[in-house]
Amino acid sequence: MEFELLPLSWDAVAVFATGFAAVIGATCIGLRQAEITERQIEVQREQAESDRQLRANDLKLRLMERRANCVQKLREIYLTITSEGELPNEDRAKLFSIIQEIELIFREDVVEGLREVALASYRLRFKRLRAEREFKRGNIEKSGKEDEEANELEGIIFDKLPILIDSMVKHSRLHDIS
Repeated sequence: MEFELLPLSWDAVAVFATGFAAVIGATCIGLRQAEITERQIEVQREQAESDRQLRANDLKLRLMERRANCVQKLREIYLTITSEGELPNEDRAKLFSIIQEIELIFREDVVEGLREVALASYRLRFKRLRAEREFKRGNIEKSGKEDEEANELEGIIFDKLPILIDSMVKHSRLHDIS
């Protein structure tokens, strides 16, 4: 079987050119569509990363607010201690409540330091009561000893609490929260 070339007509050239143009056009559109799809995927990735960053920043902000609230409460307790010389039972209960919250949002060294302060405030109250009781009984020497121990406990509180509050403030700044 032999093939014969037929003479070219303008109709045949037009059909061929139209078909060729259609294939080229479809290829260009397909490539452009692939670029658009690729860009959409990239935009979705960027949006997902942005959403993740927003959630992380929201968590940091809420943590900072909780920490700032604890610091404020401790400052109020410190003012009470410094003005009254000891911590009333109601404020001591607040201190223990604050410590429970602090356990979850601050470093262990801060928590331990606050536990020591809370224990010292508890012991201070009893030392003052004992000193007063011994004084009323006329046992001046025992009263003086209890009062001296109470003063030492007061010193521990006065020394440690401001340092702990400063440490808490430093770790509550937004740029320091990780």
